[in-house]
Amino acid sequence: MASACTNKGMPITKQAVHGWLLKGGLPNSEWLGTTTYAAVICEMIAAFGRGNVLPLTICPGAGQYMIQPAAQAA
Repeated sequence: MASACTNKGMPITKQAVHGWLLKGGLPNSEWLGTTTYAAVICEMIAAFGRGNVLPLTICPGAGQYMIQPAAQAA
């Protein structure tokens, strides 16, 4: 059964999450920046009243969650 939460239009299934737990991490596409599963998981955590978690906490080093430095004026 698919979750109501989606990542770029694709449902996140219980089977997918179970596989990530067994593997001990998110798929490589998360590290490459083509998916945002960590952000969706954070939204789910907040929706269930379990607090606020940052995507960078779930997937440290993933480029899409890194804070980009502000451009410095010359």
